[in-house]
Amino acid sequence: MRKELVAARRERAKIEKFAIRQDRGARSEYRVASHTGYSYTVVLRSLTEALNSCDCPDFRSNQLGTCKHIEAVLLRLRDHRAPLRFRPPPRGRGEIYLEYGPEIRIRATGRATALLDRWFEDGVFPSSRIDQFPELLARLSSLDGEVVVRPDVLDHVSRQIEAREGQREEKRLLARLGRLKFPLKKELYAFQKRGVLFAALRERTLLADDMGLGKTVQAIGAACLLAERRAVRSVLVVCPASVKYQWDSEVRRFCDKSAVVIEGARSERQKLYTSDVFFKIVNYEAVVRDKHALAGVEFDLVILDEAQRIKNWKTKTAQVVKRLNKRYALVLTGTPLENRLEELFSIVQFLDNRLLGPMWDFEQRYLARDAEGRLTGYQNLAEIRQRLAPIMLRRRKEDVLRELPPRVDNNLFVGMTPQQFDPHENYKKTIAEILQKKILTDIDYQRILICLNCMRMLCDSTWILDLETNFATKLEELRQLVPEVVEGGKKALVFSCWERMTQLAARELDRLRIRYVRFHGKIRPRERRHLVDEFMTDPKCLVFLSTDAGGVGLNLQAASTVINLDLPWNPAVLDQRVGRAHRLGQKNTVNVVNLIAKGAIEERIWNLMKLKRALFKSALEGGPDAIVFDREGRRRFVDTVREIVAEPAFPAPVPSPPSRARRTPDLSVALTALARGLKVESAGDRVRVELDLPKAQMESVRRTLVPVIRSLADALIGALGGST
Repeated sequence: MRKELVAARRERAKIEKFAIRQDRGARSEYRVASHTGYSYTVVLRSLTEALNSCDCPDFRSNQLGTCKHIEAVLLRLRDHRAPLRFRPPPRGRGEIYLEYGPEIRIRATGRATALLDRWFEDGVFPSSRIDQFPELLARLSSLDGEVVVRPDVLDHVSRQIEAREGQREEKRLLARLGRLKFPLKKELYAFQKRGVLFAALRERTLLADDMGLGKTVQAIGAACLLAERRAVRSVLVVCPASVKYQWDSEVRRFCDKSAVVIEGARSERQKLYTSDVFFKIVNYEAVVRDKHALAGVEFDLVILDEAQRIKNWKTKTAQVVKRLNKRYALVLTGTPLENRLEELFSIVQFLDNRLLGPMWDFEQRYLARDAEGRLTGYQNLAEIRQRLAPIMLRRRKEDVLRELPPRVDNNLFVGMTPQQFDPHENYKKTIAEILQKKILTDIDYQRILICLNCMRMLCDSTWILDLETNFATKLEELRQLVPEVVEGGKKALVFSCWERMTQLAARELDRLRIRYVRFHGKIRPRERRHLVDEFMTDPKCLVFLSTDAGGVGLNLQAASTVINLDLPWNPAVLDQRVGRAHRLGQKNTVNVVNLIAKGAIEERIWNLMKLKRALFKSALEGGPDAIVFDREGRRRFVDTVREIVAEPAFPAPVPSPPSRARRTPDLSVALTALARGLKVESAGDRVRVELDLPKAQMESVRRTLVPVIRSLADALIGALGGST
C-alpha cells in the first residue's frame, strides 16, 4: 500500500505543472508553486533517503516521507538542463527539524547532535522533556548560527508547552466551576462553563453537543476567554449563509466584542478580513470565493459552525476551509457524523490532520471490507472514541438538562390517493426494469435517482411534479392538524424537503387564516433575519413554514410543535429540524409529528434511518466497537434501491376509474428519447448542445422532464440554503 501511494505521488509530480525556484545562495531549499495557486517550501537532505520535508498539508499528514512537491524537485534535479542544484549542508552545520512519521519527533542532525547531546537521545528530543526546550534555545543562541532550527519546530514546541499549561489551568478552574465568571453578559449553565473551558484551553477542539444546548454561546465565551488569557484579537466565524446574521445578533447579545458580517465587493471583503473587528462572520461560499485573499491572512481563532459542511474531504469547500491559517480552532456541530465514518475523518482534519492518521491508514484500520473490497461495516470504533477524547466534548440533552421539557415523537402514517400511488408504482417499476440490466450506465444511475425523487414528491402531492393536479392527502391532514396545535396562540414549525410543498402548505394556511412566514433557500440572508424575528416576536405569527434551509442553525424556541410533511434521506437533517425548537430556552413539551406516506418509499426511508443512527452512536457515544451492516445497510446503492422498490408493506389504494385517471408521463421513455436526440460537440473551450427530436416527441419530453428538473432544482437550492 505504501509503495503504491508513493508511486502515485511520483506520477503526479510528472504530470502536474510546478514552478520551482531556488533562491540564490540556498543550498537545499526550494519554493514550489502548484497550478492551484499555493506555494510550499521543500527542504532536501538526501537524494536517496526519505529525510526530506515539505510544509504542504499532505506531507505533514500522510506518513509516507514524501509528497508530490518533493518528488517534483527530485525529478527536476535529475534534469541537468534545469537551473536547480543540490548541495548538502556544510559539515560544520547542524540542523533541528521535525520528523513527520507516525509520531511527530524533533530530530537533530550534523553537529547539532554533538553540541546538544545533553537534550537529545539518539538524535531525538524526548517529548516528555518538552518543558526544557527553552533551555536548549538559550544554548543555541550562544552557538553563533552553527545549528539551524526549522520554523515548524518552534511552532510545534510552542503548541506543546501551551497545551500542557492549558490542561493544568483547565483542571484548576474546573475545581471552582460554580464560582467561575466569564466575560459575558449572560450567566451560563454549569455544563456550558465546562464547554467554554474545554474549547478555550485545549487549542483545537470539537464541540459536538446535541442541538439546542447553546454551542454558539459557548463558542463566543471561549473566544472572549482566549482574548483575556491568550491575547486573541482576530476571530473568523465560518457558518452557513442562513445563520450569519444570527451570529452577529448573538455576539452583540452575549458580549461586548465588535462583530461584522463580511459581504460586499471583493475589495471591501479583503479590508474586513484584515480589520481590527474582533468577530468576522462569513459564510462557507464566500470563503471559497476569497480563498486567495485568505491565504495571506493569519487568524488567531477560526470557528466553524455547522461543520458538517466540510464532511466530504474531496470537495473544494472542505479543501479551502482546511487551509485557513489559524492558531486556535473550534468546530461546532451536533452531527459530526451523518452517513459515513469518513465524514468524521474530514471534520477532524480541520483541527488536527494527524489525529486519525492518513486516510489510507484510517480506511485499513476502521473500515471492514470483504474479499472483493466491498464495505461490510465499521470496526475498532472504541479506538476512535479514545483518540477523539482529548479534543471532542459531546453532551446529550437528557444528560445535562434535566429541566428541559420532554420531546414527544409521533409517526402519522397517511394513505395516498390512487392519483398519487399509481404513478409512484410506475416509477418503481421503471427502477425495477433498470435493475434487470447486467451493467448500469451513468444515465441508468441518473434515471434511478430521478425516479426515487419523483416517488418522494408523489408522497406529498402530484402538483410538485405536474403543476396541474393537486392530489395530496398530507395537505388534508395538515388542515386538521395545524388549528389544533396553534390553539391558544401556540406556535408550530412545518418542514418539507420541497419548496413547492411549502407553497401548497402556505395556501392551506391562507384558507385557515393562520398567519405564517415562509422560509426557503431562495430568500436573501438579510430577509431571513426579519422572518425569524417576526415569528419569534409577533404573537399573531403562528407558523414557521420552511424547507431544510431553515433546519440549520436557527433558534426557534417559540414553537412547541414540529410537523415534518416528509422525510429527508438523512436522519441528522430530521434531528436538525426538531432541534430548532427543542433547545435551550424551550419551556414547553415539544411535539414532533412525522407524516409518512403509507406503503410507499417513505416507509423504507424511515427504516433505513435506523442504521445511520446506530453508526453515530457507536462512533461518538460509547456504543458497540463494531457495526456489521444488516440486510439493508450492507448493500451499496443498487442493493439499497432494490430494498426501496420491494413490494409495499401495505396494500395499494383502490385504483380510480379509468375515466378519472390522468395519464402519467412515462419517464423511462422520455429519458431514452432524450439520450438518443442529444448531440454534444466540443471545440476548444466551447461546448455546443443540440436536441434533435420530432416535434411531437419533443413536446412529450418537455412535459415529462421539465417539471421534474424544476422540482429537483428547487429541492437542491433549498437544501443548500441558497447560494449567497
